[in-house]
Amino acid sequence: MSDTSGAYCGRGQHGDVWLVAGSFGETVRRKCSVPAGTRIAGPALNLWATPADECNAWLAEGVVAVRLDAEDVPVTTIAAEPVTFSGVADNVVSGRAGKVRTTVCGLWFSAGPLSPGEHTLSIVGKNGTFRLNVAYTLTVR
Repeated sequence: MSDTSGAYCGRGQHGDVWLVAGSFGETVRRKCSVPAGTRIAGPALNLWATPADECNAWLAEGVVAVRLDAEDVPVTTIAAEPVTFSGVADNVVSGRAGKVRTTVCGLWFSAGPLSPGEHTLSIVGKNGTFRLNVAYTLTVR
């Protein structure tokens, strides 16, 4: 999410689904190369929160628009799920290192597979004072 140019969008990607990232609430423009025949997926809005009710209530108020090549992309609600992970110091969820238990939820999308050529992906989301606007130029080879 902190990659503001797309320079790292291929990092750790493999298989037939390419994950794209949102932002921490800012406007971001990224350029990525994606293998032909690949689907793309990612969050339009997501949240880490405890308790689960807080996560689901936040999602219910979210407004998103995802477009691929000027066509609307359906968004799926992923209801609150408990997760545990190992955090590093100053992480955005707990601010501390060690085992972190929280709940995650989100509005996610999936599209494709993408044909060779250039594609544009737009992810716009808002909830209360939180706003994000992420634009991708995807070059499929």
